[in-house]
Amino acid sequence: MDTLPLEIQHVIADFTCLSTKSLQALSQVNRRWNQVARKLLFQHLFIRLCEETPERLLPLPDSTRVLAHVRRLGLVGKSLQPQTPHPLRDILQQDEGDRFVPRVKFYQGDWCPIINLIRMIPHLQELDILVSDGVHPELLQAVSRYHPTCRLSIFPGYLFWRRGEIPQKYSAVASLLHAVHVRCHENLNCTVFMEHPMRILTDMILLAPNVKHLAMQISGVNAPGDNRDYHRYLGSNPPHERPEGFLRAQLESLSLPPQTKLTAQHFSDLHEATDFGQLRSWTVGCIEDSSVPRTIAHLHPFRQLKRLVLALYPPSEDLRFWPAVESMFESLPPLTYLCLLGAYEPRFLHTAVLRKHGATLLVLKLHKVVQGFNSEEILRLAKKGTVGPIFSAQDISSIAAQCPLLRELSICIQRSRGLETDVYAALAQLPSLDTLHLVVNCLAPMSNQMPVPPRELTDFEQSRLITQWYDMPAWFSRDTMINCAIDATLATAIFRYISRHQPTRRFLRLTLHPLYGQFKQYAHYGQPRDALPVDRELFKELAPIWTVWRDSTGVRARRGRTTRPLDRSIRGEILQIFKSIWPGDPEATKWPLEWKSWPLQNTV
Repeated sequence: MDTLPLEIQHVIADFTCLSTKSLQALSQVNRRWNQVARKLLFQHLFIRLCEETPERLLPLPDSTRVLAHVRRLGLVGKSLQPQTPHPLRDILQQDEGDRFVPRVKFYQGDWCPIINLIRMIPHLQELDILVSDGVHPELLQAVSRYHPTCRLSIFPGYLFWRRGEIPQKYSAVASLLHAVHVRCHENLNCTVFMEHPMRILTDMILLAPNVKHLAMQISGVNAPGDNRDYHRYLGSNPPHERPEGFLRAQLESLSLPPQTKLTAQHFSDLHEATDFGQLRSWTVGCIEDSSVPRTIAHLHPFRQLKRLVLALYPPSEDLRFWPAVESMFESLPPLTYLCLLGAYEPRFLHTAVLRKHGATLLVLKLHKVVQGFNSEEILRLAKKGTVGPIFSAQDISSIAAQCPLLRELSICIQRSRGLETDVYAALAQLPSLDTLHLVVNCLAPMSNQMPVPPRELTDFEQSRLITQWYDMPAWFSRDTMINCAIDATLATAIFRYISRHQPTRRFLRLTLHPLYGQFKQYAHYGQPRDALPVDRELFKELAPIWTVWRDSTGVRARRGRTTRPLDRSIRGEILQIFKSIWPGDPEATKWPLEWKSWPLQNTV
C-alpha cells in the first residue's frame, strides 16, 4: 500500500475513511499516510463561535500548513435547542429537503480573529455562516475581497416585527451567494398560523439571481411573530421592482415550509422569478386546491426535477382535485426521491404516482417523524387531517411490485400485538431495500368500540377507564400498552424477520418510530394536544425510538434517549392494566417495573 502513487492513496482514503476518527487513525500510520490523510482531515474546518475562537488556532506552529488544506469553513453559533438530534456540522451537510435548522444564539464576540482567519486561508471554496442575523459587515467584505469565487451559504433568522431587511444585509456578497436558508418564526400559541412568506424569497432572488439553493422554514417560538406581523411587514415594505433585463434565477433546489399552503398565486410569483426548468429538488408545501396541480400540468415547467416533497389535503367539495394531482404527476419527469404526505388513500399512490415514477424511485417517504425541534411542523400537518396514511400488507406489496430500485422507505404501519408479521413479510418483498424508517401506530385498532380483528374479551377488558379526558374500554388501553412495549429483543426480531425473508439480503438498517397518539395522530381518545390513552411518561418508557443495524460484528440495537426518565409510582387503574399483562412482583408499584415485549406471531 505504501508504494502506491499518492493519487491512488488519496482515492482510497477518500472512499474508505468516512469519519473524522478514521482519518485521524489513518494519519498516524506513517508519514506518507499522514500526508494523504491530512488533506482530507482539514479540508472542512468547523468553528463553533460561542465555544471556541480562531485565536486558539492561529498561534499554533502548523496553523499555516493546516489552513492550506481548508476548502470549506463553517461558522456556527451555539444552538438554543439542546435536544437537536443531529450535530450542527451534520445539519450543514444535509440536503435542503431534509434540513431543519435549530435556533442559534447571536455571536457577540470579537469578529477580528475570524476575519483574519478568512484572510489567511489561501484556497477557501465554500463558507457556511449559521448565526442569528448578526453577521458583521466587515466579515462579508473580507470574503468578497479575499475569496471572490467562494460559494457562500447563509442561514439568517428573520423576525418580522424588527422591520429588518435580510436581502440588503448581504448586498455586498450577492454575487457569492450559493445557498440561502431563511428561518422565520411564529408564536407557538398563535391561532392564525403564518403561510408562505413569499416576499422574502422573491426579494432574495432579485438581490442574488445567481443563487442555486433557496429554502425557508417556519419555527415555533415563545415570542412575538406570527401571521399578523408578516402582513404588517408587507404593508410597510412594498415589493422591489425588477431591474431592466432581469433574468430568472437558475435555482437547483427550492424548499418551502412543508406545513404551509401553496396557492396558485404563490406558484405564479415563483415561476416569474425562477426558471423551473433547471430545478432538481422542490419542497412544495401543502396543496389544498386543484388550481396549483392544474397549472403545473398545463405549463409542464419541470425538465430536470428528481426530488419532490409535498403534502395533499383535498377540499371536500373540489371533485377535480385528484384528477388534477394525477395529471401533475404525469407531467413531471421520472423522480428518484419522493416524500408524499397528507390525506390520501394508499390506492392513489399505486394508481396515480408509482405507475410512472415507481420504476426510478430510490427513496420514498410516506410519513414524517418528530425530531424534537420540528414538532410544530408535525402538529400543523396533523391539524390539517393526517400526516400520512397507514399502509397494509397488501398496499406494501403493491409498492414492492412497482419500485424495484427502492433503497430507502419511510412508512406507517399498524401494530397488532405481534400479529402484523404479514406487513414485515411484505416489506421484505422490496428487493433493493437497505434502509427502513418504520412508523408504528401502537394505538389499538377498533371498530364500534370492539377490537380489530375481533376476539372474545374478558370481564376486565370489557370494563371502562373514565377520567376527565376520556372514557375508554379497558381492552383498548391494554392492547395499546402491549403494542407500545418494544424492547431490544422485539426490535431485533423485526429486523431479522425482514432480513430473513428478503431474497436479496440487502437490508441493513431499521429505525422504529412508535406512535401512541402524539398530536392526535390516528387517535380515538385524548387530551386537546396529544392523545396518549393512559399515561404519557409510561408510554414514552415502553415505546422509545429503536435503531437496529447490521455491521461486521452482527446485528446491533440502540435505544433512543428519553428526555426525562420515569421515576414515580404508577397510578391505580394504569398499574392494574400493567399487572394484567406483566404480573411480576405484586407489591411493586414504582417504575422501573419488570416487563418485556410480546413476541412476533407468524401469521404468514
